[in-house]
Parts: sequence; C-alpha cells; structure tokens
Amino acid sequence: MERVLNSYRVLTHDSLAELCDVDSLGGLAAFDHALEEAIESGHVRRLGDSLYEVVESPADEHAA
Repeated sequence: MERVLNSYRVLTHDSLAELCDVDSLGGLAAFDHALEEAIESGHVRRLGDSLYEVVESPADEHAA
C-alpha cells in the first residue's frame, strides 16, 4: 500500500484499492482494515473523505 502511494503520491480510496489488488488482500473489508492500520501507525495520511497519501519519514525527506 505504501509502495503504491509512493508511486502515485495521492490516491482515492477506490484507486488505491484497485492498485493494491484488493482481491488478493482478502477483499474490501480486509483492505479497509489494513488501510486503517496504516493510518493509525502513521504510515498513511487521510487527506479528506477518500484521499490518501503516504507519510514520508524524516530520512526520506532528506533524500528528496
């Protein structure tokens, strides 16, 4: 999920689910659970109702 967001920067929920191959993750409910865990752990940021971006670590910001 974070790798996909790194490639696209900002994605809608539906686009992120499609690019992450939601079916291989066990379906939409499993994807949504993984997305919520990524948000709670600080790896992904919700930008609105359905937009998401990856949160860059301080080391990543210095490399850019």
